[in-house]
Amino acid sequence: MPSDGSLRQAVSRGAAATLILRGTAMALAGVAAIVLARELGSSGYGIYSWAFAWVAALAVPAALGADELLVRQTGVAVDRGEWDQLRALVRSTFGRVLLVSLGLAIAGATALVLAGGSDARRSALLVALPILPLGALAALAQGALLGFGRTATAVAPGTLGRQALFLALVVTASAAGGVSTSGAVALQLTTTAAASVALLLLLRRVLAAGPRTAAVPAVRPSEWLRTSIPMGAAAMFLVVDAQVGLLVLGAVGSAHDAGVYAAALQCTAPFVLVLAAGRLPLGSVVARLRAAGERERLQRGLRTATRAVAGLSAAAAAVLIAVPGSVLGLFGDDFSRGEATLRLIAVAWLINALCAFNGLVLIMGGEERAAMRAALACLALDAALCLALVPPLGARGAAIAVLVSVTARNIANSVTTRRRLGIDTTVLGRP
Repeated sequence: MPSDGSLRQAVSRGAAATLILRGTAMALAGVAAIVLARELGSSGYGIYSWAFAWVAALAVPAALGADELLVRQTGVAVDRGEWDQLRALVRSTFGRVLLVSLGLAIAGATALVLAGGSDARRSALLVALPILPLGALAALAQGALLGFGRTATAVAPGTLGRQALFLALVVTASAAGGVSTSGAVALQLTTTAAASVALLLLLRRVLAAGPRTAAVPAVRPSEWLRTSIPMGAAAMFLVVDAQVGLLVLGAVGSAHDAGVYAAALQCTAPFVLVLAAGRLPLGSVVARLRAAGERERLQRGLRTATRAVAGLSAAAAAVLIAVPGSVLGLFGDDFSRGEATLRLIAVAWLINALCAFNGLVLIMGGEERAAMRAALACLALDAALCLALVPPLGARGAAIAVLVSVTARNIANSVTTRRRLGIDTTVLGRP
């Protein structure tokens, strides 16, 4: 097992690479979002965001949790020199995920065609469905690369490369005569395909570079599904929880409120960036230290990472809480009335930052079922509150639901990590 200094250096390099790559990518994504919002208006932007949210949410269960599993198992396998076993696991996970994700996309398209009609939401969702298998395979490739400790390699194609291409396509299409709602989704499909191909080629090269010892039998899906499914379920519930407000607004609210809420979510990019900068390089390290029984080293590293995330998130939250109208005004005059919505969402993200890695520690520490149960319970809470609060309060009701569910989930996960793993994942980091 590497020393504290080498692990700290690896995590620091990974965090710095993630900050630079994802920070630049989020800036590009923000510009693209502003261009699209002004081009499509609040209603059109709401439909586009709603369709993309659906396929992004469905890509998570389609991955069967194998992306999280590969983060954990790749690092451990490399430490033990088990390259051939790792290659067998990668082949098995990719084959099964490809079949499941294609099946989900085909089933969704069939249901939409049989339902008939020609409204904008249906058309946008039909165009978006091929993103599902592409996103699932990209997630697996990224997970394996993160397990190798190749943070920059894992992050670059799906963030900076993808967003740079998307912005270029959006600007070109806008200058050429305008972008429709379905056209904007088609541009997302194009960039997802390009990022997926790049990630798969990079993973293939890394796996080929490792030593080969002896042939190993093929890995049966049943050997990894019992572990990966709870891991994937926890991640899926978190993704849906982040999007459930938008999904409910798109279904039972107004398109205008959905657009305002989508714009408010875009403004939380700094929180996502800071959290990802810590989470992506930290996952494999947590798995390796936990497997080696190095609890004290794990506690020290988590305390440092959590305090860094909390401090940066507090600065971002202060801006969004102080001048939410000015930030939302960048999207256009239609969006400036979502001040209360943005304030509530900013508070929710700040609370999440105070114990940023509790779910990660549970999943990488072998307590994925506990993480899954907490995520499911809080998703149900979020959905119930959205259904109750969106009709009378619109986007602000969805933001209240997010604040309550995020707080509940973090309390549950922090208590569980303390009791079951003996680790304090809060900003206090008590040994």
